[in-house]
Amino acid sequence: MTEIYPVAQGIIEEQVASECEVCKFLGFSRSPFHRWKQFELSPLEEEDKRLLLLIARSFHTHRRRYGTRRIRDDLRHQGYALGRRRVVKLMKIEGVSAIQPKIMQTKNDRKQTYFGIHDNLIMDLKELKQSNRLWVGDITCIPIQAIQFGHLAVLMDRFSRSIIGWKLGTDMTEQIVIKALRMAIRNRKPAKGLIHHSDRGGQ
Repeated sequence: MTEIYPVAQGIIEEQVASECEVCKFLGFSRSPFHRWKQFELSPLEEEDKRLLLLIARSFHTHRRRYGTRRIRDDLRHQGYALGRRRVVKLMKIEGVSAIQPKIMQTKNDRKQTYFGIHDNLIMDLKELKQSNRLWVGDITCIPIQAIQFGHLAVLMDRFSRSIIGWKLGTDMTEQIVIKALRMAIRNRKPAKGLIHHSDRGGQ
């Protein structure tokens, strides 16, 4: 329970809510919270206590996505110069760690064998002078509160740098790539000679 105390203290200090309201909302009694605040600490422990509060605030402000390096940089921007090892130690004490996207195991080798490995057509491509000559596509993982992470397939026109097709899904399958491509074709109706470029992932 003590890992939530620095967060509670920060809310109270910012006068967002009263101590009684914060304790009731977060589900702990005021007596142990008072003992935590009044405990005699050494100067180093006092500094750690302040840093724990700042780390907890930074961690939750950035929706639990900041790891040790980003939190260290965030604290440095606030005027607190400390090393990453200390941030690691304090985050361990606080019991927080950045949420990470699940590592997706792809079957690129099998997919490439099935579809064939194609030449990179843009290696010798000259300067583009108009749209709908080169589209580039990729898939990225983005945080979504309801499901933690989703997968976004996008297609960009390389000349205008406009997003011309996209599809968001919960699974990183070829279907989201196909639907993004269909959207782009439907909207742009490209002429013959268009190059569609992506990495050699299975999708």
